Amino acid sequence: MGRSLNCYMRRRARGWDARVNIEFDCNKRDKKNMGSIKRLVWVLVSLVLLSAAGYGQGTKGAVRGTVTDGQGAVMAGVTVTVVRHGSDQRLTTNTDQEGRFEFKDLDPGIYDFKFEGRGFAAKVVHDVQVSIGQAASLNIVFGGGDVPPPPSANCRISGTVLTAAGTPARGAVVEAKDPSGATRSTRADSSGKYSLSRLKAGEIKIWVAESAEYRKSNIETLDLQAHETRRNVDLTVQTKH
Repeated sequence: MGRSLNCYMRRRARGWDARVNIEFDCNKRDKKNMGSIKRLVWVLVSLVLLSAAGYGQGTKGAVRGTVTDGQGAVMAGVTVTVVRHGSDQRLTTNTDQEGRFEFKDLDPGIYDFKFEGRGFAAKVVHDVQVSIGQAASLNIVFGGGDVPPPPSANCRISGTVLTAAGTPARGAVVEAKDPSGATRSTRADSSGKYSLSRLKAGEIKIWVAESAEYRKSNIETLDLQAHETRRNVDLTVQTKH
């Protein structure tokens, strides 16, 4: 006579479902092994849930959107290429049958996007900010030239993050909040350099966020005028070790 053990666990982490569905039968002669089997099952379940949690709390960002033509019809098969500023990171995908595209697990930073559709001039979007834990939206309409950043959100802040000892704060997370209330973030490179773009003019607060290696820095408050397109701001941060 058989015995059935069903295990179903579900956990949602930032829109991602982790499901485990394990079913097996054991005969009476296997009862002595049930304890070991149960322990194995829960180990597997725990590993899956930890993976889901790690994904939702990671250090990556994403960009997704839809490509249409001038009449509003979706465009499938458009080649989308993304290049990260300051690196040779280059990724390519194609829009699906509903004109959608998505780039997941992007390192935080500034990217340029190029869209190439048959019968249309290529379209380029510059300085798209990818922030940690956020998915930026980028919808494209073919039938024109390059797409400039919106005039109300075209300010950029860049600079260098140094430790109190004067060494580059490699990997430090720099965050900035503009008048819209949106917070953008990026990581300093190996030289401590960072850049944040597409910020709205007005009062902007910028700081180095607390991390495993660095303490939260003092918050710098800037007043960017509408005519300013770039401001250099160097930051200092304390290490935890």
